[in-house]
Amino acid sequence: MGLLARNGTDTYRGMAMACLIAADRYAHLNEEIRPALARGETVVCDRYVASSLVLQVLDGVDLDVVWELNRHADLPDVAVILNARTDVIKARLTNRGAHSRYERDPGSTARECAAFREAATFLMAAGVRVLRLDASDEGPAAVASAVVAAVRGPWRWLRECAAALPDGRTGARVVLGDLNVLEPDHSPRYRFFAPFEYDFYGAFGRAGYADAFRTLHADAREYSWVGKTGDGYRYDHAHVSASLGGTLLGCSYVHEPRTGPDRLTDHSALTVRLAVPASVPLPVTDPTQAEEPVAALF
Repeated sequence: MGLLARNGTDTYRGMAMACLIAADRYAHLNEEIRPALARGETVVCDRYVASSLVLQVLDGVDLDVVWELNRHADLPDVAVILNARTDVIKARLTNRGAHSRYERDPGSTARECAAFREAATFLMAAGVRVLRLDASDEGPAAVASAVVAAVRGPWRWLRECAAALPDGRTGARVVLGDLNVLEPDHSPRYRFFAPFEYDFYGAFGRAGYADAFRTLHADAREYSWVGKTGDGYRYDHAHVSASLGGTLLGCSYVHEPRTGPDRLTDHSALTVRLAVPASVPLPVTDPTQAEEPVAALF
């Protein structure tokens, strides 16, 4: 199917080409990408979903239709989008020669560059980490180095964070925030999350911490971030050390900051209630009435 699509850009257009490429993508996933990932290999794939969001849209297919055709494909851990100034791309095409009608169409370079910028924004809204690089002046070695750093960076950062976690079996600690990782039993299961990301969630349990929300709501399904596609993710977590486990009174998500008309943020708030005495009680005052600013709860 891939060979048919590559050799048939002058024969197939619009929806026919979009369906042909999507079919080839799913076959490639089943036959090549997923087996390689199951073996623990790193997969680098050229012309993936971002390409369809550009070329098939330029071919007259609505963006939402293209996404529906491809939305069941495994999303990448990172999508790398190389772009350049229009004059640079035109010069390179002149020297290399056009490979398809997409590159032969007058004005296609400017439209394609703009479409890739829009595709990057769309993918980020869908929850994909996107690395955008300008290859106008950088050589292949510099571009490759940036890509390798983007692939290795999150794994190294999460590993170092896990190693730096204080022992949760001693002391009283709460570690909370937008950790941008999911629990291994997260529903739905997203194939594009790598094992090292799930392992970072597990690092808290190994260090003696408990997921406050899951402790109190064993079977609840809630999401703190919802992408453009409507897919939900529980990215925000609160982990409490062992000594605080028995003091948990509540842990819940407040969705209004994300869903309300003012939409303060794209994440839901996370609240944790503990039955612990305040070591240094703060006064409760009205800051608008105080002559001098003072530390207060509200």
